[in-house]
Amino acid sequence: MKIDKTYVLNHRNMDKNLRPDDYRYCDEYAGISDIASLIYRTSDPKEIGEIAFGEDGRYKAHLIAGMTPVPGHYSLVLDTQEPWLWLYDDNEKTLDLYNKDGFQIYRAGEMGLLIRFK
Repeated sequence: MKIDKTYVLNHRNMDKNLRPDDYRYCDEYAGISDIASLIYRTSDPKEIGEIAFGEDGRYKAHLIAGMTPVPGHYSLVLDTQEPWLWLYDDNEKTLDLYNKDGFQIYRAGEMGLLIRFK
């Protein structure tokens, strides 16, 4: 399933009790890895890289959009203007994201992953 910014914003709008700083309103499966990493790829052939984690396991991505702030304990991995972003685990493509304005990928702790739709 291709996920776009409207999908993410609809998840945010469904929760009327959401605090302005809450970033956990749209979580998606991001993959499983025995080598503690996922791979990202954008529509720019030069933007291919690894998202390294602190431990093996099953990963989920917090997807955010709009004015949702990124918590301070997250570090920027990728900032791209490209309109699509794919994530891969050890075996297959796990996320297919589209946003005409691009994305930012952030990492935190052992398994934290956050993707901003700009």
